[in-house]
Amino acid sequence: MTFRTGKAQSGWKLLLCSIFLIVLTDLAYSKLADYQFAPNIKLGEDNLVLSGSALRSVLFIKAYSIGVYLPKKISSFEEVAALPNTALRIMIIPHKELDAKAWTDSIERGFSKNLSDQELLQMRPFMDAIYVELNQMKGVDVGDICTLDYIPQKGVVVGKTGMQSKPIGDRVFFNNILGIWLGDVPADDELKKTILEQ
Repeated sequence: MTFRTGKAQSGWKLLLCSIFLIVLTDLAYSKLADYQFAPNIKLGEDNLVLSGSALRSVLFIKAYSIGVYLPKKISSFEEVAALPNTALRIMIIPHKELDAKAWTDSIERGFSKNLSDQELLQMRPFMDAIYVELNQMKGVDVGDICTLDYIPQKGVVVGKTGMQSKPIGDRVFFNNILGIWLGDVPADDELKKTILEQ
């Protein structure tokens, strides 16, 4: 039987601690987006600016880049409600394949974390309708351009390269979708911080 020396044991402990810290750090992290989002876009008749963008990663795997287009830059989610009634956009660029269930599950979790039971009940018809649309789109592939747009007097429109849903819900519904990333209980605190601090 071979016994490790005290120095060898200390070395292994240090290595294991380092690996553990790396795993914890990289379990979910955000940084500036890999995708080059345009600084300005025109959506319908409205001119929008890139309020912020970020890259979402889990472990060592890049999940998606996200960009938020609004009439002006914001530094807090509370400012969203005060924005004028213009078109708004969330753009997502997947860096790995995701099925429709992954998207619907993320919406469900995000709404449940940020809304009261009563608010969730009010949003449920819109949530169910958007789940139907996402299921029909059958997930996303790497490099797809995915959009969640609010169009005044119409509602929320989900888009994927070459496909577009019918309008669903209203401005409040869009604000709650944006809250998945920027709300009080966001999907990723660092992602929220990265988007709002640009």
